[in-house]
Amino acid sequence: MSGRPLARVDDFLRTPRGQLTLIAAGYALALAAALVMAANRPFFESKLEEAVKAPPERVAALARDLDAGRAGAAEVLALPAGERALLYDAWLTASDLEGDGLPRALAAAAPAEARGRVERTLVAGSPAQRARAIALARRSGSPELRAALAWARDLARARRDDDRARALDAALDEADTGGGGPAGPPAPGVTGDVHGGGHE
Repeated sequence: MSGRPLARVDDFLRTPRGQLTLIAAGYALALAAALVMAANRPFFESKLEEAVKAPPERVAALARDLDAGRAGAAEVLALPAGERALLYDAWLTASDLEGDGLPRALAAAAPAEARGRVERTLVAGSPAQRARAIALARRSGSPELRAALAWARDLARARRDDDRARALDAALDEADTGGGGPAGPPAPGVTGDVHGGGHE
């Protein structure tokens, strides 16, 4: 007798009505999960962090030279494309890079690559990483990176993330007036693969 209720459930699930019930239950569970995630978005977003690699010493040394004004866009262009991305990682993670030299040189030498990385960080980075990405874009003097800030601001507005939209509006105002502002604290690095991205 104990097996009969289960057999009835199994028989019911084999019917068209049972199949529709299963589909409806799946949709209901998915909707409930989406509502929970939306209600707790700040918590989930606080756990995001872009994976970056610590740059090799010769790239880190060039990053310091760019920061100090001892090198420029020509030296960035001389690097293989993959190592240009590591200059961005150096900015993202180093505590001693605070000037305009690296942002301006990287934006001048590889504007599309720099924009892709900034946009990726603004979407998938930690709060500290996003602050560094905003600082790089703001200090670069680049229309391409200003466009990245505007894109991220519009995305924040579409998501009704008013706090982030206001912060990006302030960064855009500083970029327009030529204000460097604070570079923000260095973001902790996490070893992992780095792939450039972009937004057309």
